Amino acid sequence: MANYGPDDGILTYATKDMTNQITTTLPAVEQANETDDFTPLGSAIQRQIYTGLTDYGQIPVGGPFDDTATTGSDAVFGGAARAKTYGALVITWGGAKTTTFSQVGIANYKRAITKGNINGYEAVMFLGPGCTVTEA
Repeated sequence: MANYGPDDGILTYATKDMTNQITTTLPAVEQANETDDFTPLGSAIQRQIYTGLTDYGQIPVGGPFDDTATTGSDAVFGGAARAKTYGALVITWGGAKTTTFSQVGIANYKRAITKGNINGYEAVMFLGPGCTVTEA
């Protein structure tokens, strides 16, 4: 069994490697299988059943603000937020293990000036219409 750390992770969005632009918020992918109550009348034990829906929630990333024309955090994440466009998100966890989301939009993009720190950004991504999720 191999163990991996932050040095092994890679994140690309809209075919751009954004790994070096993410420092404060690491991507977290949460998979929640939706359930519904399936308790028979008169039962003392509550039961659940899968609905068939999976919720991946929103995926936050953040780091230093970078205004480089085509590869900076503002151009890639901020540009997608302003244009309301979608891009593929690929997270490499280590080795050959990847999670690919085919249609991801930016729900929230924030730039901040903070006393005592360099300027930063935060982007919160969501799964768009027609998005497929592939684990490899």
